[in-house]
Amino acid sequence: MSRAIHPLLTKVACDWIQANAPDAMPDSLRDLDAMATAGIDIETHRQALETVYAHGGPLAVARLPMVFRQAEGQPLVYVMLNSSSVSDLIDKEQRLERFWHSHHRLRVHELTESTLEFEHYAMSGRAPVRAESLFVFGARVLLLQEIGCLNLEATFPNSDAPQLLAVSDGELRNIPDGVLSSFRFEWSEFIAARRVLAGLDDLLIQQASPTDLSERTAAEEVATIIGQDLAHRWSLGEVAKLSARSTRSLQRALAAEGTTFSLVVDHVRVDEAQRMLADPAKSITEVGYCCGFSDAAHFSRKFKAATGLPPSEWRQQL
Repeated sequence: MSRAIHPLLTKVACDWIQANAPDAMPDSLRDLDAMATAGIDIETHRQALETVYAHGGPLAVARLPMVFRQAEGQPLVYVMLNSSSVSDLIDKEQRLERFWHSHHRLRVHELTESTLEFEHYAMSGRAPVRAESLFVFGARVLLLQEIGCLNLEATFPNSDAPQLLAVSDGELRNIPDGVLSSFRFEWSEFIAARRVLAGLDDLLIQQASPTDLSERTAAEEVATIIGQDLAHRWSLGEVAKLSARSTRSLQRALAAEGTTFSLVVDHVRVDEAQRMLADPAKSITEVGYCCGFSDAAHFSRKFKAATGLPPSEWRQQL
């Protein structure tokens, strides 16, 4: 799926064009659903964003991602919103880039407890155009606000007005002239705002009722913890801390049950992948990413080891 864009991202631009400038809809975007299975190529996505820019201006493009606040039933959105920290969000974004073989990437230049600065760049060939960078910027405004960055402010440090606040009081307000490929964000405080991902979280919450807590095995306890965010890159030490055990104590408890931490993680992720694969509307790439696998090859390998079939063949058996 080389240089593909997730269709959800292009659709928000097409929806804006349809609502505000229907006669300007490019012919290449009139049958978006037919292209969605394989992903949208980067040139088509760029054309959609540039059409919005031409008819609505820069703020219209930057505000497009705000509709994701109401993106019910979109696992990719929930995965991002279900981030416990800014570094966790960045890790998920970088893993998403690997899954979709993104041509455009984000390079982090600075990350502290209250600041983030990064650059939107092309791995090769044509650099991102102004509309593409504005869309990426708007998406990061949304994500940072929604995961818990309070009093968010943002600037474009390489623009003609590097001190101009593009975001203040939680609102997108100003877009300067000049280069917009670098973004700087500052916030006063971070308070995590976790989102429950429908499906596995619901199941685990039901299983971990108060009367059952004292009777759970170590493996069930680990499964409950990692189920809070399958897309997070969990470590044994992190889970041990959350379960009020030492790392060695958790290892021994799992060994006594005939399993290991990595086996439990794989089991929970494959189980959720099977549930998501039953929905034909979700692509195999999307399922693998949302369930926390490192990349498409890692997903296929782990899934086949557990079920005997790669994800595509397993889905065909349904």
